[in-house]
Amino acid sequence: MPFWIRRPSEAATAPDIDEAYRRGRRDERAARKRHPVLMSGLFVLAAAGAALITLAATKGSFSDGGEVADASLNAAAAQAQPVVEEAVLSAGDAARDAGAAIRDKGAELAERN
Repeated sequence: MPFWIRRPSEAATAPDIDEAYRRGRRDERAARKRHPVLMSGLFVLAAAGAALITLAATKGSFSDGGEVADASLNAAAAQAQPVVEEAVLSAGDAARDAGAAIRDKGAELAERN
C-alpha cells in the first residue's frame, strides 16, 4: 500500500500531533538556549552603538560626534573614579575583617579540641 494512503487505525490522532509539535518546539528551544547576561550585554552594546550613530548624525560627522562622546565619557569617568576607589577600599576592608573573624573562630575551635 502506498505511504500516503493510511488505514484509519494508522492515522495520527490530534493529541498525538499536538504532543509531537510541543515536543519539537521544546527541543528547538533547548537547542537555541541563550545566556541572559550575554544577551543583556549585547543589547547594551547595540544601544550604545545606536546612540553614537545618532550623535554623529546630529553633529554632522563621526569625528564631531566622537569628540562629544569622548568629552562626556571623560567627565563621567572623572566623577566615577572616587566612588569606585572608595568601593574597592571598603571591599578590601570587609574582606580583611571577614578573614580575621574566620581565623579567630578557627583558633577558638582548635583550642576546644
